Amino acid sequence: MEGTRIATPSRCAHNRFMKLGLPWPLLLAAVLFGVAGRPAQGSRATAMDLDGLARAADHVVVGEIVDVRGAWDAEYRHIYSTVTIVVSESWKGTASGQTLTVVQPGGTLGDYVTRVAGLATFTPGERAVLFLRGRTPASVVGLGQGKRPLRFDTRLRAWMADPGDRSAAVRINAIDTTNAPPAETPLRLDELRQRVRAILSR
Repeated sequence: MEGTRIATPSRCAHNRFMKLGLPWPLLLAAVLFGVAGRPAQGSRATAMDLDGLARAADHVVVGEIVDVRGAWDAEYRHIYSTVTIVVSESWKGTASGQTLTVVQPGGTLGDYVTRVAGLATFTPGERAVLFLRGRTPASVVGLGQGKRPLRFDTRLRAWMADPGDRSAAVRINAIDTTNAPPAETPLRLDELRQRVRAILSR
């Protein structure tokens, strides 16, 4: 993209992310695998089904993304994004009506862009079902697998939850680890809600 400058991640982001309290898997993804502007070959997460996502999450919520803000680390070498989410429904963890913050490596700041392959992307105004770990700040479970974007289907007159991003997901029992797990299909929001609550009630 003309006029876009790519900022390359470096190890100096380590101290900044440690201060933010990000979990080690996400920190490693940022420091070791976050290559700007192209998919990182090492960005991998274990493929997780709905059961795994629900049980691994501290919070399962329906929320609206109200703000996405990029910022430099202390050395001005790596960009991280702070995402603010207003919760409308809580299926696990936090109460409805509260605000959650997700912080993750990568993002946009002026003409600078960094990307980490497989991480969830966020846009102000969108709604999603989110499987989150932690709270201050939170992270998305399973990289992009833990974000299910919502859209309203006018034909069905129902809210639909699209599958999460599984581009970096691999099956741990697969012989060829470059093979992604089978694609998922969209679900009605009410069906997804029922499935998650059934999982958590077991």
